[in-house]
Amino acid sequence: MKPSNLFLLLIFSFGLSHCDRIEREEVRQIEGYWEIESVQTKGEIFQPKGNAPSVDYYFFSSDSTGFKKKLSPRVMGNYETSEDQVQFSVHEENGVMSFHFKTPLESWKEEIKSIAPERLILFHNGMEYHYKRHEKIAL
Repeated sequence: MKPSNLFLLLIFSFGLSHCDRIEREEVRQIEGYWEIESVQTKGEIFQPKGNAPSVDYYFFSSDSTGFKKKLSPRVMGNYETSEDQVQFSVHEENGVMSFHFKTPLESWKEEIKSIAPERLILFHNGMEYHYKRHEKIAL
């Protein structure tokens, strides 16, 4: 291969590998209410049945820290919740953004695969969680 062609191939490959890179500033888009649309693992797709049984609420107290809470939507448009919440911090490792969660009993991380205003994909324990923005129930 000619040196000039090799150079173009390297530039093209580098560009492709950084197209889907998530920047730290983008992570704040996650703040708010999300419901699981599907879970994918080993080539299979699982979808929740019926109304969303729970909603994940993400709150950022800074650019890289915050908490996640599980909520249950109610018909009147409000949510039922417990006092439990999981603290998180956002880290970048080798160009990959991830949440690091910590409770008194355990800690884990979830890789942020994709962020869009209405869509979110997280990866944890071999499973890809596809979220959509939760919309409150309108009466």
